[in-house]
Amino acid sequence: MQAVGLTVEPTSGVRSQTFTPLGQIIWEHDRYLEEMGTLWLLHYILASNKDSATAWYYFFNEFRLSTEFNKDDFVTAIGSWVKMNGEEFADTSYEGDFDCIMNTYVSRAKSNPGKVHPESNIDCPFGELGLIDIVNKKDKSFRKCAPKKIPSTR
Repeated sequence: MQAVGLTVEPTSGVRSQTFTPLGQIIWEHDRYLEEMGTLWLLHYILASNKDSATAWYYFFNEFRLSTEFNKDDFVTAIGSWVKMNGEEFADTSYEGDFDCIMNTYVSRAKSNPGKVHPESNIDCPFGELGLIDIVNKKDKSFRKCAPKKIPSTR
C-alpha cells in the first residue's frame, strides 16, 4: 500500500497505516479498484518507485529483453544492475521479486486455469492491464506486452 502511495506509516512508535490524500480519494471513489484509470495510476506509481519497489522499477524501466525472458534472465540482469549501482543482494531475493512481479501482473487464470475456482477471486487487479504474458508455461517463459487499453482523461 505504501509502495503505490495509498498509505504512509510512521518511522517510529506504533506501526499504523494511514491514507495519503491519494489513498483517501481512491477509498472514496474506487475502493475496489474497478476503474482501469485507477489501476494505471497505481501501476505508474509502483513502476516509478525506485526506492520502495526497486525490482518493479527495474523490470518496467531498465529490463530490456525484446522477446521472451525467464526468471534466470531477470535475476542475472537485475543482479548486474544493482551491483553497478553500488549494492548487492542474494539471488534468492531477486528470485522472490520476480515471482512476486509475475504474480502481480499475470492472472492465475492464465498461469493455472485448472486451479482457479470461480468463488476464489484473489488475483491482483494489475493482471487486467495485460503488461506481461506467458509465452511457454512448460519453460516458464514470459514476455512484456504493449498496453492494450489506457483510458483517456476527460
